[in-house]
Amino acid sequence: MVHRSKFRAAMALGLALLWHGLGIQASDAAALPKVARVAAVLDGDTIVLKSGEHVRYLGIDAPELSHQSEPGDCYGEQARDANRNWVMGRTIRLEYGREKRDGHGRLLAYVFLPDGTCVNAALLKEGFAWLHIPPNGISRGAQFSHAQREALQQRRGMWTACTFQEESSYLAQRFSLIFHRPDCPWAEKIPYRHRMTWTSRWQALQEGFRPCRRCKP
Repeated sequence: MVHRSKFRAAMALGLALLWHGLGIQASDAAALPKVARVAAVLDGDTIVLKSGEHVRYLGIDAPELSHQSEPGDCYGEQARDANRNWVMGRTIRLEYGREKRDGHGRLLAYVFLPDGTCVNAALLKEGFAWLHIPPNGISRGAQFSHAQREALQQRRGMWTACTFQEESSYLAQRFSLIFHRPDCPWAEKIPYRHRMTWTSRWQALQEGFRPCRRCKP
């Protein structure tokens, strides 16, 4: 009887903690901004709201701008300018996925204009960003994949403006959705059972893989 009482008490405590945690998460989600005005555009996929909150666009990765001694990526400035033209000073609507913030504390969101345009998808469709689907997926993954394929097929934006040194093959990690040059240090760490090989970077991009930030394939 004593053991049963302890078990029941432990179960009750566990359920109480679970409901408490769920309550905190629901409260946090309810407090996230749904409509806000854009005060600044930092680059092609990051903005600052009037409240001071930073928002990272969910599902995309824009070319980097130059930073201190680090050179920027091809089309980084054009991506920032396109993002600025769409959202700067405007009131936007925000929708969220499973993960509400990234490792830097920035909100992760889909950004919509008053006319219903999803800016994340528009940046992909016009060739200003790469697809960036996290391991646990996103609700708009199919839509975003289609947008990137269209940009690739039409050679829009950076897909015409930027040139890359082609390799005879590229390696990818099946679950990370990132592809690498064959001599990239990160490629060497991919377990053989999870390794994929492409004969061109276009194949990898068409399948929704994004280029490694280190070897820049």
